[in-house]
Amino acid sequence: MKRLQFVFVLLVFSFVSCKKDSIPPIASSGEIRIAVGHRVDGTPLVPDSVRWQNQAGETYGVERLQYYLSNFRFYHNGQLVHTNNTIRYIDAFVDSTCTFSIPLTGATTGPCDSVAFLLGLDTTNNLSFSLPPTLQNSDMGWPDNMGGGYHFIKMEGHWRNGAMLTGFALHVGRNGYAIPMGCRCSMNITNATTGLLPLSMNVNEWFRNPANYSFAADGSYSMNNMALMRKLCTNATDVFTVM
Repeated sequence: MKRLQFVFVLLVFSFVSCKKDSIPPIASSGEIRIAVGHRVDGTPLVPDSVRWQNQAGETYGVERLQYYLSNFRFYHNGQLVHTNNTIRYIDAFVDSTCTFSIPLTGATTGPCDSVAFLLGLDTTNNLSFSLPPTLQNSDMGWPDNMGGGYHFIKMEGHWRNGAMLTGFALHVGRNGYAIPMGCRCSMNITNATTGLLPLSMNVNEWFRNPANYSFAADGSYSMNNMALMRKLCTNATDVFTVM
């Protein structure tokens, strides 16, 4: 009887040992850490300060700047080396939202000389209630009677209209208005280390090149105004640079 018990225990031990040995080692995982900053030309953006000038010569200040970044693509010599479908909510005045990481497990290792991404969401993700039900995502909802989905960006503040301070709210949303971005960079992608990608948004680029945006001439509110949203989107393709 004891012999049978011994054989049984030996078989169980052998089985457990084989199972343990068959577990593959955990691969090391690298990441790209993205830090997003905001400025107005050479000056750091601060809230509640009506002191900057746009290309039309209007003095303005920003009190809210919230948006999504998504669909990151990394390239070398024009060849795609890594993709990541991270969707990231950014609040320019909440530091904790402005730094995040993109995992590199399974990425092609080697140099990277450019990055592309969207400001906004692609059509797959721009559906009402498709994002996690956080307070930030709920606040970014785009009205269903205007197409649904989410705001891609909210930029709000005041501008000096003669002797008065007048409010502005530049909102962009709806499918077809996500803004493709591209920046030159210099990184080495590896599955074992952390790379840093410091992105910087220059707010004044929303108001110039190829067309000047004027609060007085164009309007202070862009919500669902297709012409104004398109003008902002066209100007914004170069708002980001890698610092």
